[in-house]
Amino acid sequence: LKVGFKKLAKKNDYIRIENIGDAFRHSGQNPTEDIIKDMTEKAKAIKIRVPQEDEDEDDIKLPDDHLSFADFLTAVHEYWIPIENDKQQLQEAFETLDPQNKSKLMVDEFVYLLKNCDWTEEDIELLLSQVSCADGYFLYDGKKIIVHYLSF
Repeated sequence: LKVGFKKLAKKNDYIRIENIGDAFRHSGQNPTEDIIKDMTEKAKAIKIRVPQEDEDEDDIKLPDDHLSFADFLTAVHEYWIPIENDKQQLQEAFETLDPQNKSKLMVDEFVYLLKNCDWTEEDIELLLSQVSCADGYFLYDGKKIIVHYLSF
């Protein structure tokens, strides 16, 4: 979770509440919009402070929209799904996209996989610009993904 948080926090020690879903995604998670909404509401609730007996409600500063890492953990902890074996999950993804085990994927399917792994459009376009995919396929081999131009 810290990697996803730091990716958005950069030099700061906080992220904006509105970016909680992006930070969670950068941590390798795939939350639904409903989960993001729930995490956002929890984050907002964390920032609201109840007045003490000797304080007037009007004296309490309105909550800001910044989350520390500790606040982020509190807001997202119930939705965190540990990713214990990335290699196995990647292999399962390839098996889903290549059920006949031909060790090749259509570029469109590969792009779909990358988008679901939170690759940006810019990164995907950069990757595709570096290879020739005239036949529309990527070949892959084990842990490595090898891009080939297949001519028929």
